[in-house]
Amino acid sequence: MKPILRDLLDGGYEEDAFWLLGMTLRTRSIITKSINFAHEWMRIEGKSTESIPEYELQYELQFDTQITKHNAEELLKKVFLPRSAVIGFRFVHFLTLKFLELRAIDSRSKKSDLGSHFARPGIESHSQNFRDDPINFWLDVLRDSWEALLKANPAQAEKIYWFWQALKDELIERLCIHALTKIVETKQ
Repeated sequence: MKPILRDLLDGGYEEDAFWLLGMTLRTRSIITKSINFAHEWMRIEGKSTESIPEYELQYELQFDTQITKHNAEELLKKVFLPRSAVIGFRFVHFLTLKFLELRAIDSRSKKSDLGSHFARPGIESHSQNFRDDPINFWLDVLRDSWEALLKANPAQAEKIYWFWQALKDELIERLCIHALTKIVETKQ
């Protein structure tokens, strides 16, 4: 896969290389039907359960295979990140759109009001970022790719920052804070 992606990128076929990377990072939604505990509680208490469904569906987003993440990390480090000066802006834009697509899929299962800080304590690489799922993986890839772009072409990295500013996603908003911090650090 690495030689094909290298050839595509070096030949100017970035969109095809991005598409191929996206295909290697396929995900699936696992849907589980389970008892609705709110319904059970109301039933045990002897209260009306007419307005509460007896069962609920739970969604979990996973990579297609366990090796997917490992393969993608190697492709990113050896093929995409070294070419940040050439493909950086388009690549980070692609990653952003893919991230938002996965966030939309993942949001079906989220009923918690705990916010993104619970699932993802730090945007930076941190030991408390314990969830090993496609959303957190893509967020790491997005952050690392943007940081590589910042080193290679600060002006393009700032354009991505302003693109992110227009998006309404809690994790992207936190990524913007991280990006702004990095931009300020590089200007000092």
